[in-house]
Amino acid sequence: MKNVLILVVSSKTYPSYLNQIFQKASWVRQSKYPVLFYFGGSHKSHVEKNNLYLKSSTKFVDMGRRTLEAFEYVNQNYDFDYILRTNNSSYIDSIALEKLVESLSSENFCGGHIGEQDKSKFISGAAYMIDKSILNLILENKDKWDHSLIDDIAISRLLEDQNVTFTNFERNDVISYPRPSDLRYDIFHTRLRLDKFKLPRAFEGLLMLKVSKNYKKFRKKNEVIDTFLDQVLFLIFRVIKYFYFKLR
Repeated sequence: MKNVLILVVSSKTYPSYLNQIFQKASWVRQSKYPVLFYFGGSHKSHVEKNNLYLKSSTKFVDMGRRTLEAFEYVNQNYDFDYILRTNNSSYIDSIALEKLVESLSSENFCGGHIGEQDKSKFISGAAYMIDKSILNLILENKDKWDHSLIDDIAISRLLEDQNVTFTNFERNDVISYPRPSDLRYDIFHTRLRLDKFKLPRAFEGLLMLKVSKNYKKFRKKNEVIDTFLDQVLFLIFRVIKYFYFKLR
C-alpha cells in the first residue's frame, strides 16, 4: 500500500473552524491515511494530535507561505509517497482515494481538478495531489512561488514553469442538499460550497455528515437509492434558498 499524507489547510476563521469539526467527525475518523490540519501563527513549528502549527502568518495572503512551511515540515518528519493537499470545504473518501493511488505508476505525478485562468491551466486548491519528487521540486524552487497570487494559481504557475504535466481529477460538487443520486462514489473528492447556492456556509458541516452517510450506504449496498426523506429535504433546501434570498 502506497503512503499518502493528507494535509488540510485550516484556520480559526468562519467557516473553516466549523467545517473542521465535521471533517474530524466524518472522513478523517474513517481515513486509511494520516491527516494533518495545518495552521499559522505559532511561535514554533510543531504537531499536537493531528494539528500542525506553523510559524507563518495566519493571513489569507500568506496561505502560500504556510503551505510551503507545511511541505518542508512533513518532508523532514514524515514518510510518504504522495501528499494530498485539501481544504476545510472538502470531504475525502479514502477508499476511492486508495484505488486511485494504487493505480498510479509514473513518477513526477501532479493531479487535481483543473481550471483555467487567463488561458493558463491550474490545479484547484480544494484538493491536489503530488508525489515526493514534485514536492522536492517545489521546495527547490520555492523562491519562484509568486505570493501575490492565490496559492493554487501560484503553485500551478511554478510547476508549469518546471514543465510539470497536470492530471485532471473529477470531483463531486455539492451546492445544496446531497441526495445519494447526486454523488459519484468512484470519486474520492467532494467539495461543499453552499455559497454557490446562496445559502450560509454554516450548513456545510452538517451536509458533510450526510455525504459521509451516503458513501457508507453505497459501500454497504453497492447501489444508490433516494429515499422519500431525501427528496423532501432536497425540496426544503430549495424553499430555504428562495426565502433566504428574498429576505436579504
